[in-house]
Amino acid sequence: MCLSLYLEQKTEIGIGRIIALDEAHKYMSAADDPLTNTLLSTIHLQRHIGTRIFISTQEPTVSPKLLDLCSMTIVHRFSSPEWLKCLREHIAALSFADDSKNEIGKGKEGKVISDIVQLRAGEALLFAPEARIDGAADEVDGSGAGEGCEMRFEKLGMKYLKIKIRGRITEDGGKSVMAS
Repeated sequence: MCLSLYLEQKTEIGIGRIIALDEAHKYMSAADDPLTNTLLSTIHLQRHIGTRIFISTQEPTVSPKLLDLCSMTIVHRFSSPEWLKCLREHIAALSFADDSKNEIGKGKEGKVISDIVQLRAGEALLFAPEARIDGAADEVDGSGAGEGCEMRFEKLGMKYLKIKIRGRITEDGGKSVMAS
């Protein structure tokens, strides 16, 4: 209901909207429900209606239809083989994970699960096939002075990237740092 009201509101041209769902595992499930269906419809139209959706969850138990449409997945440390199995069904780079390197291979999951389990607080793996990475520079004028260099970015594709997330700023027990 609230989401529908939000989406009905007119926005200025060029101003997009963000729908952010935190702790989604607490109120969403794999079952079809009105919220999931509204989100799916919004995702299909996101470019046309200027809306982007962020879903944060501690468990990969939200609708598989939503997981299939994620263009970027950030995975923090976990050790559950069942969670890996669930994610493998929805993240292309995980479904073909190689045992020896972080790119497409024969379907072995040893390296990927090892990388996930060994993540420290503040670290995550990024799965985003369309992300542009590797800012290698190609010299276009031969000067060698850095001038005339052209940046070259490649798609992340079937690889994943270890990333650093900001440090924790909240305490256990629901206490948050508040402005004074």
